[in-house]
Amino acid sequence: MSLCDLLKDSNKGKSILEYYNKHSSLDKLRRDALVSLILEDIQYNAASLSPKDYPPILKEIEKTFPSEKLFLDYYFFSRQKRKNPGGRLYNKYINSTTKIRKIENSSSAASSTDQPKIQDNQEFDEDILKSIKASLQRDFTNWEAVKDKWEKTFVLRHRDLKASSHDTNIVNFLKDWPLYSHANAKDLIDIDFRLLFPGKEILLYSKWDDFKKKIKSFYRTNINDKSCKLLFSSLNDKSETNVEDYILATLLNSIILPTSRFSVEKGSSKRKVTIQDAQESFTLRIPTINDFENKLTELRAKYYSKGTTLQPLIVVVGYSADQITNYFLYFDKYCQHHDSYLSCLDTCFKLFHVLSLEYPQAAYGPWYFIQKYIYEIETEYDRPLPSVSSLVAYLNLQ
Repeated sequence: MSLCDLLKDSNKGKSILEYYNKHSSLDKLRRDALVSLILEDIQYNAASLSPKDYPPILKEIEKTFPSEKLFLDYYFFSRQKRKNPGGRLYNKYINSTTKIRKIENSSSAASSTDQPKIQDNQEFDEDILKSIKASLQRDFTNWEAVKDKWEKTFVLRHRDLKASSHDTNIVNFLKDWPLYSHANAKDLIDIDFRLLFPGKEILLYSKWDDFKKKIKSFYRTNINDKSCKLLFSSLNDKSETNVEDYILATLLNSIILPTSRFSVEKGSSKRKVTIQDAQESFTLRIPTINDFENKLTELRAKYYSKGTTLQPLIVVVGYSADQITNYFLYFDKYCQHHDSYLSCLDTCFKLFHVLSLEYPQAAYGPWYFIQKYIYEIETEYDRPLPSVSSLVAYLNLQ
């Protein structure tokens, strides 16, 4: 199969082509994805590569991605004086064939029966994955090694999630995979999301500045709520970037109005969710971190005890909206500190999808908008909203 056909025949390949068509170049992430795609095809067809096979592959890469002409050494290069070649494609091929050979040898030595080799390999891989999973529950001192193990166990973790009861806290699953509550969990959530939605993992950062320019124009003429108008007017050229990001994001609740209701405490009547309710469900602002537990108890009484979703939750600390000092993501009884509001927003969104969690009902609209416009993701569970569709259409025309 030609490289062009290979790219068009898989989701990973399509995402690489989509990225190149948009940026006229490939980044390291896409180059590594291209290497993986080529090697997967080689292994699927039980083929082998010798040094003379690489130049034709490089020609195909250059033909398909002309700007890669300057980066062909990244994939493969020859060395003089009988030294082994180098490059990502060559090195990864050698490493993968070595691992496969070890697995095959171990399977043969461990069994005297004539069971199919693929079955032996699957059983061997299963044992390896379970062993790695166990190590992730005990040893995470070397974070680079943790990330490598985390990526290798993605299939097992995804299977565990599907098999879980999917209760609100997915307690059993999180006990098996406790690193979701680690201080550096963002790295692991990024890995899971990248594997679930290839090519989508950096869209928030790549589209955010352009989005801010467009949404400001929309806010000027479409915000009707007085307090939200006042909040928007507080922004100026001197506003700190994180403050601006927070305000512009939370103001989505003023144009994608909440439609859900919740039961009034100590009564059977229901009250419609207000814009303020939606804003605190989307991003909770507290004066100091010491106020968090009391506010969390209040939110649980309002939403969580009625079966509506509360976690994960973005938490910002500041006495006013234009004086934010810290950014946290609350999940599974832990507050993970982040360096910026955008980092919280990115990780929170990814966590919803990585763990198949529902958006909080009070702020469903803004999260659905972020999913549809920023990350360009559609799922079978979407509940389309006219306000989101019209906003997306407006922004796409700007």
